[in-house]
Amino acid sequence: MDYRQNFKTALKEIFLLHKNQNREERPTEKQDIAALVTEAETAAPKLVLTQPRKNDRKKSDPSVISEDTAINGEVVSKGSLDIRGSIIGNVITKGDIVISGSVEGNISGENIDLKACKITGDLAAEGTIKIGKDTEIVGSMISKEIFVDGKVSGNISSSADAYFRQGAFVIGSVTTNMIAIERGGVICGEVTIGSAALNGDPQNRSEETRMRIQAGE
Repeated sequence: MDYRQNFKTALKEIFLLHKNQNREERPTEKQDIAALVTEAETAAPKLVLTQPRKNDRKKSDPSVISEDTAINGEVVSKGSLDIRGSIIGNVITKGDIVISGSVEGNISGENIDLKACKITGDLAAEGTIKIGKDTEIVGSMISKEIFVDGKVSGNISSSADAYFRQGAFVIGSVTTNMIAIERGGVICGEVTIGSAALNGDPQNRSEETRMRIQAGE
């Protein structure tokens, strides 16, 4: 009987010990699972939505004035314009302007691109003015950069560079920081070059300037 009693007592002790060990291991298993979940959440890629900046947004399509449209009055816009018809009146916008029609009035915009058109009025652009072939302008212009490949009757002022291509024919004075004239380009008027010229100093005409004018004639 003593052996049996001792055997039963030993079984109970072993059973209790095993049960206590299981209880001690369970919290560890839960902790391990929690750690795995945290690690998975950290490693998983996150989708972050951000508001696009204004500079990343594409410019909107220009407003088109078609060939069969004639406007008698001032045109004011905040966006870009594509003028294919005719306008009698000033054109003012904060965007770019492309003209292949005709305008009788002053024009102001960010960049101005003239394509085989006729303009009677002054031009002002913060960036670039491009005067394409078969374009006729009666009026003065001021811009950072100016490219001329057509006819201009008026003064030209460029704060950076002025390029006169083969088809350029200008009657008027030119004031710029740098000038380039292709063979065949013509300027009939005084040319003043340099930052001092832009500030109103008339004594800034170099031999290089006179040579370029002669080469263009």
